[in-house]
Amino acid sequence: MSSTTQSRAVLATGAVSRLVGERGNETFRKCMQCGTCSALCPWTDIPGHPFNIRRLIQQVAFGDEGFEHDDILYACTTCRLCESMCPRGVELVDFVRTMRQLVTQTGFYPNAYREVIYSLRTFGNPWSQKRENRLSWKKDLRIPTYKKGTDYLLFGCCTNAFDPDRQRSLYAFARLLQQAGVSFGILGKEETCCGESIRKIGAQEDFTALAQHNTDIFLEKGVETIITLSPHCHHIFKTAYPDLAAQVKIIHYTEMLETLLADGRLTPREQPPINVSYHDPCYLGRHTGIYDAPRNIIHHIQGVQLVELRKNKKYSQCCGGGGGRIWMGGDSGKLANVRVRDAMDKEAETLLTACPYCTSMLDYSATVLGGQIRVMDLAEYVATCV
Repeated sequence: MSSTTQSRAVLATGAVSRLVGERGNETFRKCMQCGTCSALCPWTDIPGHPFNIRRLIQQVAFGDEGFEHDDILYACTTCRLCESMCPRGVELVDFVRTMRQLVTQTGFYPNAYREVIYSLRTFGNPWSQKRENRLSWKKDLRIPTYKKGTDYLLFGCCTNAFDPDRQRSLYAFARLLQQAGVSFGILGKEETCCGESIRKIGAQEDFTALAQHNTDIFLEKGVETIITLSPHCHHIFKTAYPDLAAQVKIIHYTEMLETLLADGRLTPREQPPINVSYHDPCYLGRHTGIYDAPRNIIHHIQGVQLVELRKNKKYSQCCGGGGGRIWMGGDSGKLANVRVRDAMDKEAETLLTACPYCTSMLDYSATVLGGQIRVMDLAEYVATCV
């Protein structure tokens, strides 16, 4: 029997629960099958979708086949809504990640992820883009390469660097930093993916190597503070880069913008009256606890009225792009549709957010739903007001 066949056989037996336990996950011992997780899951808003986190735990515990299918194990967006409300404190996101690691070792992970992993190994990013194109986002901006003594390193995220529509937010934030007189630099072509998403899809060995590579670069260059555009980069640097988090301060761009506005280093112009809504990214909110900074930024702009979505802050509903879902397509867009419809029901003219995945998912949904509402990253929106 080949090693792959043996691994596949393990997934189809009760031995998988032992393997999960060996990796430090206590899901089977702590879960009391109360159903809180499945009731809160954003997929419950999509009629007929098969994903059910409580049922997934049962399938794994009893060795039932089929849990590793794309629309079950890989449907989880790792939004952490279930985990944050679990009465037993079960670490459900870690459970899903552990299961994906086991499946990845068999070589049976979704085809959509094969290109992602290959691209990251080859180009240092998941979007199959050549490394020399990483600086195309800055256009006419003159931004120095980071050197020791510079106050901040701006880490832009692969999606912001390569996606033409998302480049606008990275460009806008960099320009705001320049307007405020902030001392910052970038890594340029040395910048490599943070690895958050490949860790969530189960490619742990690739992530470990990547994390060490990035940590070495940051520390060798004497970086003291990193500003991230993406909540995913922010979260992974803080929680899964132990050598980095102990020596380097990590902040999200909304925290920086909030400070610059409060200190008067940026002064927005008063805007014509407009209603806007703000979508809390899962990885900025529930995973990291940053809820107030984006709202304080909006409140600094006179004429702009914030209209909260039905589900906001710790109850915010996922856009569908986390946990590697941004590469899966399919029903993920339906989750974003729910959020866009909520904003439209609130009669918001603009839906703001602070994550490149969220902006991509929501922007596409707004177009599909008729283009009646504009979706913008918060940095880009502030730049239009300053």
